[in-house]
Amino acid sequence: MKAAFAGRLSSDHPESRQELDIETKCNVIRTQSLLLEKDMKKYMEKCEQILAEFRLEGYNIRFSEIFKLKEDFACSIICGGCPVNACTVEAECLLRYQENYTRGRDALISKYKLQNPLLRNRLRRMERQTRQIEMTDKQSKMELDAIRHENESCMDQLRTVSKEIMQTKALGLTISMTAQYEWEKLKVALQENTRTIHETWRKKSVVKSIQEQLEKHSSNDVAEAFVNRRLLRKVKYFRAPSVWNFIDAILEGVAIDKEFKIAERRRYISQIIHNKNKRLLLKFQSRSEQPSSSGERGATSGYEGFLENGKRRRG
Repeated sequence: MKAAFAGRLSSDHPESRQELDIETKCNVIRTQSLLLEKDMKKYMEKCEQILAEFRLEGYNIRFSEIFKLKEDFACSIICGGCPVNACTVEAECLLRYQENYTRGRDALISKYKLQNPLLRNRLRRMERQTRQIEMTDKQSKMELDAIRHENESCMDQLRTVSKEIMQTKALGLTISMTAQYEWEKLKVALQENTRTIHETWRKKSVVKSIQEQLEKHSSNDVAEAFVNRRLLRKVKYFRAPSVWNFIDAILEGVAIDKEFKIAERRRYISQIIHNKNKRLLLKFQSRSEQPSSSGERGATSGYEGFLENGKRRRG
């Protein structure tokens, strides 16, 4: 097993690994691990078979010997030793049967005693072989662990490289998209520039034509301006009064008439109120019959106060 394992691992020498890629290394290691697992399973099955054989040999009692003893017992004791109508058993037959049985048992014991050391030696050999296999398995496990560690490091490197590749791809895609977008913008800008150039040339041609027309009409405009000035002077000289001034004058007259009517109405109302107050005072004087001068003075003062109140109300 060591030679086979060494032959398998000889391909994993560091110089040969450098020549191979990481993926191929991983595939080789996987196949080697699968083969080792298969070999281990085979050795385990062989060990189990050998142990089963030892157990069968240790506990193997042939059925033929058992049947022989049974037949001897049936023939010598049950059938021949005992009469048909009697219940006694002959002692000699029993002794013979006992002697034969003890001899056979002793022979079997001696036989199995001779077989036991051989079986023990074989068991020891098998144990040694199993220990050697376990040691080789441990070494192979250590080597497999180292290989797995290398695989993990290689996988980490692959992951980092794949991440960098994906990032570069994403950057390339973004750059390509931005370049396409900018190129489309440039195309649109070029089209717009061509349109603007055509429009500017067209506008320049239109402006030139307009300037020519303006130059043509400028001479006519000067003559027409002179004629218009003469006509404006005549219009100012022969101008009639405006309608709006006449309307304003009419409205002012109407407003004055309204104010005059309102004043006349107020004067008429105040005169009526004055006459009513006079009548009331006369009635008050006729009713009052106080001969004292103080009473007359009070009446006159009351009359004057009444007149003042009436003036205040009018105002």
